Amino acid sequence: MRKEDLEILKSASEVLKSEFIGIDNIIDNVIEYITPWYVTPELLSRPTVISLWGMTGTGKTSLVNRLLQLLNKENVVSIDCGGTTSQSNSYDNETLFDKIDDNPSDDAADADLFSGRKKVDDLVFILDEFQLFKTIDESGKELDRSSLNREIWELIDTGTVPVNSGDWEIKKFNKYIKDIKSLSEQFPNVEIDNFKIKNYNDLEEILDFNGGCISTVFGVNSRYRYSDYCEDPSENTYFFDKNKDTENKEKELSTNRIISSLFLRLIRVIGKESDQNRDFCIELRNAKNLKEFYDVLKLFKKRQKTATLDCSKSLIFVIGNLDEAFYGTHSELNPDISADRLHDLTSSVTVNNIKESLLKRFRAEQVSRLGNSILIYPTLSSDSFKAIINKTVFNIFENVPEGVSFTASDNIIDLLYFEGVYPALGVRPVISTINNILVPILSSVISKYDCGDFIISTDTNNFKRDSINIVVKNSFDQKVIFEKTIDLTLGSLRSVNGERNKESSISVKAVHEAGHALASYVCTGKSPIQVNCISVNGGGFTEIETKKYSDVLTIGELKHDLIITLAGYLAEVIFINDDNLRSLGASSDLDRAWSMISDAYYNCGLKSCAKLTDPRVSTNSSGVPTGFSENEEGSAICGNERSMSTKVLRSADSGKSTNNIESFYHEAVESCIKILSRYKPVIAEISLFLMDNGTMNKEEFESVVSKHKVACNSHISSINKRVREMIEDVLDEKEEED
Repeated sequence: MRKEDLEILKSASEVLKSEFIGIDNIIDNVIEYITPWYVTPELLSRPTVISLWGMTGTGKTSLVNRLLQLLNKENVVSIDCGGTTSQSNSYDNETLFDKIDDNPSDDAADADLFSGRKKVDDLVFILDEFQLFKTIDESGKELDRSSLNREIWELIDTGTVPVNSGDWEIKKFNKYIKDIKSLSEQFPNVEIDNFKIKNYNDLEEILDFNGGCISTVFGVNSRYRYSDYCEDPSENTYFFDKNKDTENKEKELSTNRIISSLFLRLIRVIGKESDQNRDFCIELRNAKNLKEFYDVLKLFKKRQKTATLDCSKSLIFVIGNLDEAFYGTHSELNPDISADRLHDLTSSVTVNNIKESLLKRFRAEQVSRLGNSILIYPTLSSDSFKAIINKTVFNIFENVPEGVSFTASDNIIDLLYFEGVYPALGVRPVISTINNILVPILSSVISKYDCGDFIISTDTNNFKRDSINIVVKNSFDQKVIFEKTIDLTLGSLRSVNGERNKESSISVKAVHEAGHALASYVCTGKSPIQVNCISVNGGGFTEIETKKYSDVLTIGELKHDLIITLAGYLAEVIFINDDNLRSLGASSDLDRAWSMISDAYYNCGLKSCAKLTDPRVSTNSSGVPTGFSENEEGSAICGNERSMSTKVLRSADSGKSTNNIESFYHEAVESCIKILSRYKPVIAEISLFLMDNGTMNKEEFESVVSKHKVACNSHISSINKRVREMIEDVLDEKEEED
């Protein structure tokens, strides 16, 4: 049997790898993690918890749902944690047992409220959008949580689910018992006979005491017989006397709903299968007065607290988006960024990075409950995106009517990539683009032709334009049988001659980005991935290889980072003599430069200034922070230009530390000006290329710097080698002394 289970898992893995592109290692890990739960559940004493974290649109939830489908698992409870965040939310009236009870495939609803723990095997929970389930705010303060929130954390930890809090009838009962309590305190000796109050005068008093409202609380069908809900020797005993005249009957019914309706609901709650339950109902029925009746109900309320479901052998998938853990790539919504660079960045995220992000949302004790079975989804590479496009197009072609077939040319695939891929947003925008561009064309052709083999292509490979023609040809004679012009949303925004870019300051942005690109190459020895003066988001950008979490920032790298950051603005200063033509957008570069260096001084101890007062924080005479300074003014100085930077420099301390920062800053400015001035012809050539084309790729950039023989620094890439040599020199000197 276990061999068969392993074969099922192996088969599921193969199917998943054929359907989900670019995540083979994640599929392998998921199969590995669920194997004990699937094959040897008897060895488990706690739930199997698997966390899947990533950016949006990477297929986390889809993978889990497909896996469970392949394993024929129907006992699945899916919870959108975005709806469980606060007590004021509508979910607050719903609990975990409600969620399980709503699942028609499980047997949790048969749980006996008086039997203690009931085991529910083979149950799967999907906790989606778990990042919204947070229990602390940005300052670390505890948030008010719903009962469902608390119960889910208990499920993750022990597999225990309280039954009583989840049943709708029980909730109603807890409300009714308060009314009975007040009645029993006011009228403890009012006599009851077979759930009816004997004396009509007592009925009148109770109605007056309650203001006539209590009778409307209980909605009971007066035709129900007691024998319908509990064993009773008198099968025709009704909740009211059917032989009374109409006036008295209505009067008796309206009042006795206080008792009989509550009992009716109580019978429905506690079930019919337990002898203990039947005995309890008999005891309740035999109560002689309201006080005895309430005392029996109190016993019921006390006993119901022990009821739980044992889900310790369940499988729990925790799924969420933690964009902030992925190097701030949640802000990288520009479709012009490199899918491969973003993939490399997100692939370097570690379990520790994920836990650090989780600690900003949950208490440490809760993060520990999630365990270490954490799977991290990187964004998709360009090859993965293209494979997904090819697969999706192929599947669409497979579903066309019999007798008709289609083939897509390579430039159609390129077009769908160019118009559809937002690297940070995953698969959904791509699928939407395919449906918007390709499917209407197929529909038009199929509506005109019952048979034929057709090729779909475009009339150009240049997609940086406002529109493009898509043609459908007969594969036999290459005759065009259909043609359609479609508007390009992203292509228009990328076009140098596009409507939006005609009047924009492309030339200024071209000079600015050329400065960044050249400085990056000189300082790091690495060519930019791409240089853009036109992009979908409206600004220019130079995309370079970004440092990973695991890297250590050295003083030399800080200097180079400052030079690269300042190079765009300084290139404008050198090449554009008219101050009125320079871009205001450069102020963000200046602010970033000040932030980098001030952070190095006050948080990293640069230049032995770790103990200096941080000018961003006011302190008392003992150096203890007392809050932010009231003086918000500060400046970032570059030549004769001043850029106000209230976020970085505050004048609480304008002494030695600020002077050190300015000195370090000006050193970077001088170094940057020397580099840019030395290679002015290179910057000029790159700028002109960008003005004409809007973008420059890595190969085109390397062609320019190679022609001009631009020298670059490469020692940063050999830090380990150089530091090792220094340490070995110390040992050599020691040996010589000996």
